[in-house]
Parts: sequence; structure tokens; C-alpha cells
Amino acid sequence: MNPRRRARRLTRTDDAPDCLDVAETISRRLRSGSTLLEAVRYTVRDHPRSWLGAVTNDLRRGESLASGLERQLACESARRRPNGDRVLTLRVLSLAARVGGEPSRHVDTLADTLRARRAARADRLTQASTALASIRLLTWLPILCALWMIADDPDVPQLLVAPPIRRLCIPP
Repeated sequence: MNPRRRARRLTRTDDAPDCLDVAETISRRLRSGSTLLEAVRYTVRDHPRSWLGAVTNDLRRGESLASGLERQLACESARRRPNGDRVLTLRVLSLAARVGGEPSRHVDTLADTLRARRAARADRLTQASTALASIRLLTWLPILCALWMIADDPDVPQLLVAPPIRRLCIPP
């Protein structure tokens, strides 16, 4: 794959906050005493380009938070290539809105999971880069060694094209 193309694919194309930023913001708001509904509204206010904006539009029309999150989850799941972190975030927030209880525990666990997923993605990228460098080294090293040997000793080219018995370096 073309390195420029790959770099373009790996960089984020929009400047919207990612799911970890959203989860951390909601978690901070919940720990400061806000309800889940208020935390989502504050998060959209803090991150105006957030993908949660559609949920607040549903809230303005009088729908509940759970139904707005479910609608956004259905839209995200119907995409050709859904964002896995976004789907997970919407499911956790929807569960916290429907079940109730202490939503900060759900959102804190979500943030921990998203951090672990981000670390795993970075680790996979690092391992892939290392493997690619190793492949390139193992491809070019024998060629460079052969060229060096040819440049160093004039008998090497004759040895490389000689019959098999001559390659054993047994004198005739």
C-alpha cells in the first residue's frame, strides 16, 4: 500500500471529538453531580462538532434520552462501515439511560475500555510497522551483499553463473 495513502487512512478526517473525549467529558460531569441528561447536553456544548448533536436534537423535540441514543445507534449501525467505538459508546450510554442506577460507573468503565482499545490499535500499528521494516530489510540485504561481493572480488560473478559442481568451490 502506498505510504501516503496509508497515512491518510490512519489520520482522522474530521476534527470532531473522538469517543474517548466524549466519555471522559460525560464522566467528569457525572462525577460532579450532573444527571446523565445534563452531562450529555454539557458534552455537546463543550464539543459542538460532537456526533451526539443528533441526540440533543431529539431531546429538543421532546424524546427521551434513551430513545435518542437508540435512534443514533440505529443510524450508526446502519452505516456501511460503522465506527466500533462510537457504537460501543452509544450502547453504553443507552444502557445507562434505560437502566438507571449509577451511570458514572458505566461511563468510567467505557472510558477504560476505549483507552485499552486505543492502546491495542497503537500496538498493532507499531507491530505492523516493525514487520514491514523487517520484510524490507530481509528483501534488500541479500541483494546488497551480493552486489558488494561482486564489487569486491572479480571471481564472484563467474562463481554465481558456474555449473553446480563449481559452486561447491571444489577446484577442477
